[in-house]
Amino acid sequence: MVSEIDLFNLEDPNSIIRKVVGDDELIDISELAQRRVQIPVGYEIKELSIENGESKEISSLVEDEIKKFVNEGYPDNIYTPIYEAILNAYQHGNKRDPDKKVRFAYHLGESHLDILIEDEGTILNSTFVPFILKHRESDVKSKYIDFYKFARKEKPKANNGTGTSFMHAYMDEINYYLGEHGLMVHMVKNKN
Repeated sequence: MVSEIDLFNLEDPNSIIRKVVGDDELIDISELAQRRVQIPVGYEIKELSIENGESKEISSLVEDEIKKFVNEGYPDNIYTPIYEAILNAYQHGNKRDPDKKVRFAYHLGESHLDILIEDEGTILNSTFVPFILKHRESDVKSKYIDFYKFARKEKPKANNGTGTSFMHAYMDEINYYLGEHGLMVHMVKNKN
């Protein structure tokens, strides 16, 4: 289990919250005075090379792991937050660069599943900060929040903007860290 201070912790003077000074600024999380989090020993790790970010491509890269999770008693919809986190890492973190990797790591425990998705990007738009805080404070399980509507930005595609909401809706816990290579998303799904 990752035990570092979350990048969005409001109490930490070195957090991303304290770095934000205005709308639409770019924040380089590598400049924060935070230790880089490593994938813990004992986690299964898969480096993903993504060429085009199509659903079928991402699905084929993680289908064996998804089957394993479902066979261990996790719901079929466990695919959705994993897919969305990987897609976000590819699109936003790696800026669709096929030479950059997305790391997919997991630990399948008795009572919960830990999933880590790490990209090779360190730049976040400051608008993402209140968007994450909104997810942490509200019931996104009953209402999905569209990032582009929230940020009052034009959507690049009709189906963009709800991936982070799906991640928060389907997982029991989500935290964000500065990983070895870029942004790391830590998702936990409890076994019901």
